[in-house]
Amino acid sequence: MTIDPDLALVVGLGLVLLSSLSIVAAWIDARLPVTGGAILLIGFLLMVVALVLNPFGYSFGKLPDVIFTVLGRYVL
Repeated sequence: MTIDPDLALVVGLGLVLLSSLSIVAAWIDARLPVTGGAILLIGFLLMVVALVLNPFGYSFGKLPDVIFTVLGRYVL
């Protein structure tokens, strides 16, 4: 079983964005951002997996197409 690199990239981007909220909340409360840091690490690892598995790589101009393709394939 292989993972879809586009799905890994989109999930990784989503996790990185969500972890930033957790990190900011921990910073405001003067706590260590352990959960946010763990989620950030998992998100970055998923993005690295996507970059390794995709033989052509990704560019910034291609990201909206990848995101909407994944949303159309798995959500709709």
